[in-house]
Amino acid sequence: MLALIAIPPSPATAVSVANRPGLNEDVADAIANTANTAAITALLSNKSAAIREATLDALIDRARRTQHRFMVRLVKGAYWDAEIKRA
Repeated sequence: MLALIAIPPSPATAVSVANRPGLNEDVADAIANTANTAAITALLSNKSAAIREATLDALIDRARRTQHRFMVRLVKGAYWDAEIKRA
């Protein structure tokens, strides 16, 4: 997975990797360090991705500096599951 992100991947490749279930912290860090906002948004929406707190802090910092907004759900639980079932 890291090799797919390390070499400048096509945007679609990075998004596909970010959506993989059980993504580990190293791969999440690699995605977060790219400029691919679609992949970062997919990563942040991935319920099973392991994302370090420092990585989240770095993304928040970047968003503040660039005035970019990542659209994500930060709270998951029963409401999230009910919403997914309706969709």
